[in-house]
Amino acid sequence: MTGQELREARRKAGLTMAEAARLTGTPYATWQGWEAEGTKNARRPPPIVFAWLELYERLKGHESP
Repeated sequence: MTGQELREARRKAGLTMAEAARLTGTPYATWQGWEAEGTKNARRPPPIVFAWLELYERLKGHESP
């Protein structure tokens, strides 16, 4: 899984990088590194992050009005 895929999944969930970092308890700089594909600061995002975004998106659709 790539930083580009993470960016797309985060945007699909309707989150900014700052929101995703805060909600997962991940330092913002770490999240930036995950999405910084092709730069010297790029880091491979762990698979659990994709699972979390998928779950967040599903639960977001079930919120009470």
